[in-house]
Amino acid sequence: VVLAIVAVVVLAVVVCALLMKTSAKDKVLALVRRLFPPVRSLSMKLASSRVASVLSMMLHSGFPTGEAFRLLPSVLSDGEAADKVQGIRKDLDNGAAFADAISNSKLFDGLHDRMIRMGVAAGREDQVMAKIADLYEEQVEDGISRLVAIIEPTLIALLAVVIGAVLLSVMLPMAGILSRVKEAMGLLAYKREIAIVLVMLLVLVGAWLLISRLGNKSGEAQTQFVTDAVHNAALTCYAVEGAYPTDLDYLRTHYGLAYDQSRYFVRYDAFGSNLMPDISVTEVEASGS
Repeated sequence: VVLAIVAVVVLAVVVCALLMKTSAKDKVLALVRRLFPPVRSLSMKLASSRVASVLSMMLHSGFPTGEAFRLLPSVLSDGEAADKVQGIRKDLDNGAAFADAISNSKLFDGLHDRMIRMGVAAGREDQVMAKIADLYEEQVEDGISRLVAIIEPTLIALLAVVIGAVLLSVMLPMAGILSRVKEAMGLLAYKREIAIVLVMLLVLVGAWLLISRLGNKSGEAQTQFVTDAVHNAALTCYAVEGAYPTDLDYLRTHYGLAYDQSRYFVRYDAFGSNLMPDISVTEVEASGS
């Protein structure tokens, strides 16, 4: 049964790899995004980054807003993002304001929508869009790193389970044969049970070690996520107001910074309004243990 499951998984991977080289590539990617929400989230952030970057370049070059949104879908591989850009263009054609059309599309997060409104009010749309593109690129890179950190130990754990199941499927019949041979030779039959218990103990110890490593990786990824959230909130404040905040309470109140304060201790040392604060995050439970 285990070998059959492994064969099906390998066959599915091979089929997907072959389809990626055909005209069905977009459908395969869309299916992967639907089946794996983290991949879909990264895909949308990447599309948002690309929209902001291209839009910044075109606005800076003097392109009309409507013409810029007409050309944008051609650089997007994500169909959902392309549809949102088309919706923005229709809203603009119907007389909607630039910031309102973008906000209605849900292409960017609420915080970034507020940045765009402030940029429009200040006449700096191109600069704000460039900053948003940089923020999304950082989020995509961090998301990929966290995804790899989770996938690697998960694959190791799955391989350990598969190998353990294969070993048991091989060892149990061999143990039965050996016990019958030993019984025929007048030896004690309980050695078969001892061999089975030893094999199971080895499998359990290996699984426990892998699960412990998975837990450590997950904890490190969560701590890095909080660090990135504080860092991005501070950068957003600087992009909007031209100065870094003096404390975390300002970020929580005005920029929606949220994290589990009972679990994480954030050290935020501000040196000046134009200098990036020193940010470090410690997991309270981990440090207490």
